Amino acid sequence: MDVLLKIICQKRIKNLIGAYRRIKLQYLSEELEVDTDLIEKYLMELIFEGEIHGKINEVEGYFENEDLTINKKEQACLFSINNWLKNLPDQN
Repeated sequence: MDVLLKIICQKRIKNLIGAYRRIKLQYLSEELEVDTDLIEKYLMELIFEGEIHGKINEVEGYFENEDLTINKKEQACLFSINNWLKNLPDQN
């Protein structure tokens, strides 16, 4: 039964965190009706297994989703596109 609960909770956690850069552990706990300590444990397992990328802030009680942050390669690409657009001649 514990294995089934773990699988279900981890799947729901991945679905819930997908749209947020930061999400409170208390919110996840309330949504899944599971103790906050268990949420933290499942998050750590998902991070260690490489299924999610992020950090747990135990002091403030939230998970920071690094999958939604722009990486350096994307930043450089956006910067280049922005510079290119600035240098286009006006169409007026």
